[in-house]
Amino acid sequence: MKITAAIVSITSLLSICLTHPVSALRNTERISEDDVQQQRQVVVVTEEEELVECYITEMSGITPPDKPDLPPQLTCSSINTEIETIYRCHGNTAEFFSGTDLSGGHVKLIVPRSAISGNIIKFTENTMDDMDFELDLAEQQRKLLFTSSFGQKQVVVIRVSDDSSYSGSVRQSAWQLWSDVFDDENNAKEVYRGCSNGRVNLVPSPSYPNGIYEVNAPWNICSKHWLDAWNDLGINVYGLSNVDYVMVVMPDCLDWDNAAGWGQTPGRVTWYPSQYASLPVTQVHELGHNFGHRHSGKGGISYADDTGYMGNTALWTDAGSKMCFNPAKTWWFGWFSDHHKTVRVSSSSHTGTLIAASHEYAVGSSDIVIRIIAEGTGNKDLYVMYNGASGANSGVIGSRNQILITEQRSQSDESSWMAGLSANQSWSKSWEYGKTLVIKNCAIEWSATPRATIVIAHSGDSALNCQSPSDNDNNVANPPISSPDVVSSGFVPNKFYDTFLATDSGIIKETPVVTKMTTVCADIPDWYDSDGEDCDQYSIGNSEANCNHGHKHSNLGHSSSTACCICGGGEQVQVEQAVVTVEEECHDEHGWYDSDEMDCAWYEAYGSRCMNLGDRYENFGMTANEACCHCR
Repeated sequence: MKITAAIVSITSLLSICLTHPVSALRNTERISEDDVQQQRQVVVVTEEEELVECYITEMSGITPPDKPDLPPQLTCSSINTEIETIYRCHGNTAEFFSGTDLSGGHVKLIVPRSAISGNIIKFTENTMDDMDFELDLAEQQRKLLFTSSFGQKQVVVIRVSDDSSYSGSVRQSAWQLWSDVFDDENNAKEVYRGCSNGRVNLVPSPSYPNGIYEVNAPWNICSKHWLDAWNDLGINVYGLSNVDYVMVVMPDCLDWDNAAGWGQTPGRVTWYPSQYASLPVTQVHELGHNFGHRHSGKGGISYADDTGYMGNTALWTDAGSKMCFNPAKTWWFGWFSDHHKTVRVSSSSHTGTLIAASHEYAVGSSDIVIRIIAEGTGNKDLYVMYNGASGANSGVIGSRNQILITEQRSQSDESSWMAGLSANQSWSKSWEYGKTLVIKNCAIEWSATPRATIVIAHSGDSALNCQSPSDNDNNVANPPISSPDVVSSGFVPNKFYDTFLATDSGIIKETPVVTKMTTVCADIPDWYDSDGEDCDQYSIGNSEANCNHGHKHSNLGHSSSTACCICGGGEQVQVEQAVVTVEEECHDEHGWYDSDEMDCAWYEAYGSRCMNLGDRYENFGMTANEACCHCR
């Protein structure tokens, strides 16, 4: 820091002399009494100015679909005070931090106190010369703990309310907040539990009644910015016991910068105006920021991706939407890493099958998410999955039951929707060395656990002719062609002719298909048992044991034995499937039966047995998918 000169009064000078007589004499000029009497002031050289150290953290918000996007805001959390203060960063931060990755929350800013006004750090030409920053790798490791979305996470909801004032009060009672966050049919807890297949569980912190901590708001809270009001409360979130994440609900009357919620990215705290605090769309979205994820966009609009909760297109109601996250976010959550596939097209093409995350129990040799490593100038990694409208994702809005393609440069970047592919559609993009990347949905098998056959290759590769994948045991038939996502003005391809559908980022091609009607089993729509478990949950783990106990949990006129295909129930429905020409006659493996002594006739008698059980119960070195024609 530079040593600066200051003008002080004689009273201040005497105070300095009394407190630090030696340093005062050393640091003041010799002046006559006449000078003192005439000027009543002296020039002194002050000691080094107080410095404030804080960590830069990005704050990300969400707005309803009818409101403009909100850019992220930079904040800085103090580390040399007992109670954390979160400063807002105003001014030319882009120039000051140019070229610096701020996503890890590990950039430590050193700033003179004179550059801070209230709770605002001013980045101006005059102040930036006296600022500095450094990278703190230990802090980066600490922040990474917040991004772990596995295991049990203890959550406290802080209700900040002046209940004696209508405008300064939070409209939800403590009990209502507990219900909205932890107990409703659809909320942050249920979305994260369902979308991770039980790998993460948000629970109320045991240190507070029902996980709710009530704080009385000051009478004048409505006159403040939401972050200033939070600072004034003086709550040390790092001093809260048995807490992983903090959800703060405060009055609507605060200045929320037009947002419906804010979250540290990454971090452990989210903030909500009372009006939006009970909605799954805001809870899930902002906690996603705590886990380190940025927004999911579409068509150049930051929140517009309608295939996951890091956009803002879910229903803005207390019931919300039953949907999860797009392929890029799903990959980086890491829940299904055992079923990830990485493809580098310059090394080899890829042919395989994709299955929805909700049907992980039947994954077999299929993948759940594929990452295509970027090649060529200006390209980003692509992430691909089958966006099945089932289980926790049954209410997904966009690209339902299609192969979904998103783009994202790195783990902490925003993602962009690129395309949704129905059967026989392909999408292309300029790739490396003048070559064109093609992603093709060759077929979807409609069954209790649908699978999509995918080919990823350079244009002209023979793999795009859609032969059955060599690394998959099941032949996948073409489904009926459903209308693609609306990516142009109402154009729907005709399934009997070659058609092309233009998007912002490539060409979707559709080829003709001949179909026939066939009968399959379908679960009773929208059924769930008395514990809230649907048919997908009965299929997880030991399905036979689950089904045997299902009669104890009847609901809506059904038990699992009458509602779920896996338990012998469900209903027979007619679906349209492609006519597949088989050039060679197929024969069941003579004398084969599985480890439970069930033969190929048993698998053929019930439509979904091959899909649900065909890769299990190996006997004589084969499973049903290998031994039985009906299952191949």
